[in-house]
Amino acid sequence: MKYLQTALAAMLAGALLLSGCSPKEPAKPPGQEVVKGPSRPELIKPIEDSLIALREMNDAGKKQDIPGALAKFQNFRTHWAAVKPALDKEDPKLAVHIEDGAIELDHEFTKPPAEFRFYELDEETVKLGRLLSTAAKLLGVDIRAELVQKDPAVDVPFNQEKRIEIIMVDHKFEPANITVPQHTKVTFVLTNRGKYLHEFELGHYAVELEEVFPGETKEITVVTLDAGEFELACHYPGHYEVGMHGTLKVTPAELKQK
Repeated sequence: MKYLQTALAAMLAGALLLSGCSPKEPAKPPGQEVVKGPSRPELIKPIEDSLIALREMNDAGKKQDIPGALAKFQNFRTHWAAVKPALDKEDPKLAVHIEDGAIELDHEFTKPPAEFRFYELDEETVKLGRLLSTAAKLLGVDIRAELVQKDPAVDVPFNQEKRIEIIMVDHKFEPANITVPQHTKVTFVLTNRGKYLHEFELGHYAVELEEVFPGETKEITVVTLDAGEFELACHYPGHYEVGMHGTLKVTPAELKQK
């Protein structure tokens, strides 16, 4: 019987070849088809437009133009909606971060004009711009739009450099209060010696180190352009409320000519 089946199969294949036909390829099981994602131009445009909308929203906020900022925010939402499906497949976590940032901004726009804090708008747009730029790199997009704001540690003149080591424990920074002169290039060296995941955020300078795992050390650099007292914090759920925050005091100083 086995030899008969083999002979019949050979005869069928020969007949197909003589007729100019080829055996039909078996259908791929559902779910195994190669799904072609959006083309690069289709991804470039929404990401660029998202960054442009954020930058324009930032500018409108600084000019106290709430209606204009709100309109630009809606533009960002529209363009981000075009990017999100592709990013969801590549890195759902990053997609969630961007969506959370957009929701936080949404809450800011619900405040009465007298309570609208434009410096927070500025910080959030910078953060969202960086996240979108990360998304662009992840998706392999050749992005040409500028970031919402330059990184404060890049191409900025300064008087001196300083490294500051901060220990993260459950739940506080050690030290929690830091003083440096204005126009100092500061590298914060964060070491997590606790049992929980922590982060370091210096909101005024739009500086954030996310996910510092127990036993891990990370660094982040900023140039202290502005004098004043600025909050540093860990905003993981419950951490700030039990005391994981502190102050960066930047004392006034003249920028020396180099």
